[in-house]
Amino acid sequence: MASDYNEEQLKKAIREVMQEEKVKAKESWYHKPVSIWGGFLVLGPFVLPLVWSHPKYSVLKKIVISIIMIVVTILLIVACAKIIDHFYSQAREILDLR
Repeated sequence: MASDYNEEQLKKAIREVMQEEKVKAKESWYHKPVSIWGGFLVLGPFVLPLVWSHPKYSVLKKIVISIIMIVVTILLIVACAKIIDHFYSQAREILDLR
C-alpha cells in the first residue's frame, strides 16, 4: 500500500501532537487568572510581566488588562494621597486648637 507519510513523518507528527497536549494540560500556576488577579491585589502593577508572558492571551487582551491595572493603580494612589492629606489637615487643626 502506498502511503502519503513515511515512518519518520508520522513519528514527528505524533511528537508534535503530544507536545501540544502537554502544553495545554500543564498551565503554570502563575499563568492562571486567579494568580494574576491575586498578584495584582498584592503586588499591584508589578504583576504586569506575568500578563505579558501569558501564552494564551492575545495582544489585545494583554493591552486591555494592562490598561485596567494601570488605571486602578493610579486611582488608588490618588485616593491614598487624598486620605493622607485629609489626615494631615485634621492633625493641623487639632494641634492649632490646643
